[in-house]
Amino acid sequence: MPLRWTWQLSDGLLTYTCKVHSGPDVLASLVLAGVEKPAECAELLGVSPGTVSKWARKLAQAGRIQVTKRKYLPAEPVPVDGEE
Repeated sequence: MPLRWTWQLSDGLLTYTCKVHSGPDVLASLVLAGVEKPAECAELLGVSPGTVSKWARKLAQAGRIQVTKRKYLPAEPVPVDGEE
């Protein structure tokens, strides 16, 4: 079960939280970190390639990643008004 740790320092006080990280969220994090190969993602996550493919499809439909020619890539940034 993947975990997501976050911490924040405010006024000299360190606070931290730990939450269960869903499989698709972890896959999106791997893709953003530069892992492109589905088989490598499956190995790192300890799940089947079919599971990774299903998660990738859902992430792509949500616009979070791109799936192109057996590679996973970060989604193209959406331009802000006035920028290209």
